[in-house]
Amino acid sequence: MSEEPGAEGRAPARSPAETVLLAERAAVLILLAVLLYAVVRVLEPFGLAIAFGGFIAIGTWPARKALQDLSPTPPPWLTSLPLVGEQAGAFWGRLRAMQGNISALIAPYGGQIARRLVDVGQAAAGSVVQVLLALVVAAMFWTGGGTGWLPGCATLPAGSAGRSGSRRWMPRGGARCAACPGGWWAPAFCRRC
Repeated sequence: MSEEPGAEGRAPARSPAETVLLAERAAVLILLAVLLYAVVRVLEPFGLAIAFGGFIAIGTWPARKALQDLSPTPPPWLTSLPLVGEQAGAFWGRLRAMQGNISALIAPYGGQIARRLVDVGQAAAGSVVQVLLALVVAAMFWTGGGTGWLPGCATLPAGSAGRSGSRRWMPRGGARCAACPGGWWAPAFCRRC
């Protein structure tokens, strides 16, 4: 029995076709993993919205099922309601015709809903702009230390009373107050300055 030295530790030899097949499978698995990673990265910002939408759908499923199972005629107590009975009966018929299709229910109000959403977006954007402008003005006050242009601006509407009033809230001479640990704005609240 003649065995090659070290032959027992080696893997059996593969044909070139098997090696190519193995390389192709490895490449496909790597590409699949990269694709899966890319999909997860793209959907990551929408994960909370997707989960919340699923929760809403699960929570409202009984209401949708109830809309689908409506009887064709409205109950007598609904049509006998004062002032709104006829409209409620007509709405019942429309609900029955839609069979739980919520998009058909809100379609006539799509324009109004879109306008309201745009109004809310504009109000939110306006609020953000106002906060940013307030921060810019606050930064101007902080960096200027309340000297220079602020007393001049206070003089315009109030005259000399505005100048003396604006100086009362600022450090004397525009310098830091040595007696107060607060620095620039502390003299307004300190009796030593």
